[in-house]
Amino acid sequence: MDSATVVDYGIERRKAMDLAQAGQNGNGFDKRGGLAPDAKRRIADRARYAGDFPSGARPVFVHAMWRTGSTYVWAKFRENPRYRAYYEPLHEVFINVSMEALEAVGSDEAADSRRHPHLKASYFAEFQELVEAGAISFEKSFPYRRYCLGQTDEERPLRRYVADLLVLALANGQTPVLQFNRSLLRTGWLTAHFNPINILLLRRPIDVWKSFISFEHRYFPTVVCMIAGQNQHQPILHELVKRHNVPFFIGENVQSDYAFYHEYAAGNLGKLYPLFYELYLLTSIYAARYADCIIDLNEITESASSREAVAERLRALGVDISLDDCHLPRYTDLSAADRECLAYEETALDFLGRSLAPQHRIPRKRFEPQRPMIGEYFREIFADFLGGVKDAPWPIPQASAKELHQAGLDRFERGQAREAAMLFGDAILEQPSADLWNDWASAQMACGRPQLAETGFRRALEISSRNKQAAANLAALLVSHTRYQEAIPLLERALQDAKGRENRALTNLLSHCRCQQALAEATRIARGE
Repeated sequence: MDSATVVDYGIERRKAMDLAQAGQNGNGFDKRGGLAPDAKRRIADRARYAGDFPSGARPVFVHAMWRTGSTYVWAKFRENPRYRAYYEPLHEVFINVSMEALEAVGSDEAADSRRHPHLKASYFAEFQELVEAGAISFEKSFPYRRYCLGQTDEERPLRRYVADLLVLALANGQTPVLQFNRSLLRTGWLTAHFNPINILLLRRPIDVWKSFISFEHRYFPTVVCMIAGQNQHQPILHELVKRHNVPFFIGENVQSDYAFYHEYAAGNLGKLYPLFYELYLLTSIYAARYADCIIDLNEITESASSREAVAERLRALGVDISLDDCHLPRYTDLSAADRECLAYEETALDFLGRSLAPQHRIPRKRFEPQRPMIGEYFREIFADFLGGVKDAPWPIPQASAKELHQAGLDRFERGQAREAAMLFGDAILEQPSADLWNDWASAQMACGRPQLAETGFRRALEISSRNKQAAANLAALLVSHTRYQEAIPLLERALQDAKGRENRALTNLLSHCRCQQALAEATRIARGE
């Protein structure tokens, strides 16, 4: 903590709080989240914040069509404790989400139905802290209706949702990984707002399609039609959807949307490959504009040299996973209908070649270094869609961490704890520090999210074990949950160099904890335990 800061054990700056009384009344926080004695905090002279991103600072975003091997790649990230790997964060299951719903979707039975492997933890376990805290802000439009976003589109709710996932990963000392299956036409927007390492996964379209239609529930053809239908007014998709005459429908909820497009897909299944093929290629070409690493899973299954080229590229990006055991099956037993699908591909490529605007094509300087990693099929296609347009723009500039931090403090003092938590989170994504984590955690506590608050306070102490604010705040939280034994060493730490009223308040709370511990021990002895 620098010399410009007066220790106040929290971010409430107007009103003192008696920590000893807080410990006894079982709360530990006033109604606005104040944890502090009466000292005021000065932050105006802070020039910089000490970053605490894990090694490989940028988040990793994995973009893929369904059934391309994305679950396999996601599981590779999850195996490495360095990463917090979120599975399908734009899945519609997050609308009105509950842990029961997530566990059902991520159960072994559900995995069997999708021909996915069983895992030690639910597919959505990484979301649990946010879900249980009621901190998931997910809108109906996220999965499909807003599938197309331009780089400069504001879309604040989606930005807030993604930012919350990134902050939670950092709070746990991990690099965030988001594995998307609904992001291909949002890669430019995501890149502009979050500056991630983008990984694009590819699989031959006929293999993807045959995997789609091998499932009787027809989920995958349904959501392809939903993407096309609900986004047909977007310029990048308008001509494509017009060619295939997909209807437009938006109902009151995602269930009615799904029912409408499920009926359409089931009734037109034999004619949907051209729509799927054009949509898959267009979205993959668009996403390749921003891809730092393109992984052709068919190719790395069959070619050791391509597999090594991908490994080398990932190492250069600081990504620590191995795909050496990749084995993606190919469909070789093709029916007459399958061969008709393949025959259509040349027509589709001609249409895309004539209709795809230059600004949506792949910059040559981004494609050429990745050419050795891509199999002949996609290499030849992408080579026809290289553009002279300059590479993707730099990320959209955000307010500085210092400005965001001050804005968060102002909101917190006005009793707007949720808004303050968002601003502190944005500041953390810019330039994290122990003080920011302390304040983010205090705001989370004021929002009634003690589990998130505890994670944040502990993160602050991991960065700076001498941060007495975070130590006192975490101790107050633990006392409020009768976790006296854990609170005692934190209070002892916070008491170092504390003077005056601060010393008295902390001493009283420490005495309270020791008394409660002694009482509990006496009770156990009396019971003969």
